[in-house]
Amino acid sequence: DRKGRPIECETSDLRVQIESLDGTLNEAEINAQNGGKHNVSYTPSIPGKHLIHITIRGCSMNESPFAVHVPFATRDYKNMTQPQLVIGGPGEKAGELKGARGVTVDKDNRIVVCDRNNFRVQIFDSLGEFLFAFGNKGSSCGEFPGGPLGVAVSNDGKFFVSDWSGRTVQMFDAKGKFVKRLKLPEDEDEKCAKFSYVVFGQKEQQVYITDCQNRKIYVFDSNGEYLSHFQVGCPDEDDGLRSKLRGVAINRKGEIVTSLVNDGALQVLSTDGKPLRHISLPFSKSDKVFAPGAITVDSNDNMLMADELELKKVPSLRE
Repeated sequence: DRKGRPIECETSDLRVQIESLDGTLNEAEINAQNGGKHNVSYTPSIPGKHLIHITIRGCSMNESPFAVHVPFATRDYKNMTQPQLVIGGPGEKAGELKGARGVTVDKDNRIVVCDRNNFRVQIFDSLGEFLFAFGNKGSSCGEFPGGPLGVAVSNDGKFFVSDWSGRTVQMFDAKGKFVKRLKLPEDEDEKCAKFSYVVFGQKEQQVYITDCQNRKIYVFDSNGEYLSHFQVGCPDEDDGLRSKLRGVAINRKGEIVTSLVNDGALQVLSTDGKPLRHISLPFSKSDKVFAPGAITVDSNDNMLMADELELKKVPSLRE
């Protein structure tokens, strides 16, 4: 009660509702247990974030609602022999692609594609229908001198796009309008940096960018303001990390995963850059990874990686 004393509750005093992504409320089943405890059960049918609302005699329980994440079912990649969706085709018209590079999906399940040789970023709905595009060839603000390479989208819809030249990462609003170029601090020489891929970390709400030339990862907030950076290994140390950095991803724990081009390996880091695991890719010579590049992590922390020849899956590692 309000004085901190325990009170007895009957099952009829409790109400537990599960709020799904679309706002629908569903009643959970409540069963009384021994010792004044109650067991609540509910089986969701939709993956994603759900809210658990608990009331006792019409009053909300302290800290209610509670958030839980329902993961997607584990995918069987071996049996995925046919694409579920094919988007566009070769060409320059809206919806057509010419050298597709970085791809991501935003919170509304829109598919965002870096159309490198058309010097633009294209956005499609979840069924592959063209919505809009932004960018063109050039070196002015909002343009891509080498074509877009990597793209990430924040929770509020801002786009962060790296350029093939490695010289710029630009931020655009949810409609594709240029906002600004991301800037490094004065003590960091931007002319020596070569930006590769970019990812948005949901847990920290931060943008992570790999510098393949200097083996650094730069961290910015969701408004594109510089926060920090860290070095991945040191050139004069025998740490097995002399390879250039390429792709970058964030797993469910908030750990940073980056690909090492020349080592045929992945490196897992903490959010402050401390090495956690070095993953040598277990492929035979006939299945060799020539240039591990773009990577992503699925809902079960499987790491999917693209090389010059094909897409490969690296099973998630358990501590």
